[in-house]
Amino acid sequence: GVGTASANMFRLTGGALGTSVFGAIFAFGLGRHVQPLMPGMADMRGLTATMVDRLDPVAQAEVLNGFATALSPLFFVGAAVAAAACLASTRLEERPLGPMSPAAGSAPAE
Repeated sequence: GVGTASANMFRLTGGALGTSVFGAIFAFGLGRHVQPLMPGMADMRGLTATMVDRLDPVAQAEVLNGFATALSPLFFVGAAVAAAACLASTRLEERPLGPMSPAAGSAPAE
């Protein structure tokens, strides 16, 4: 009931926050690495695969390399967040869910 609902709420909230942070990092990387290669583009949101396909092979390779360079920080940030979560989970204290009577604790579960 309440535990499942709470877990789902925090999972959805974390996913939304993570997606927005990763999107911001990627957009910053695109603006830094790809936008200088596309002087006619004022906004990188309008860039399509067709536009990249129309570029000459040298410019196309540079744009694709810019995309790869813009994606790299996402993996480092994700790894750092995962490592921090792993370290934080080692500090959690295990607590029993509720009081157990001596008779209930000695009988095996079926």
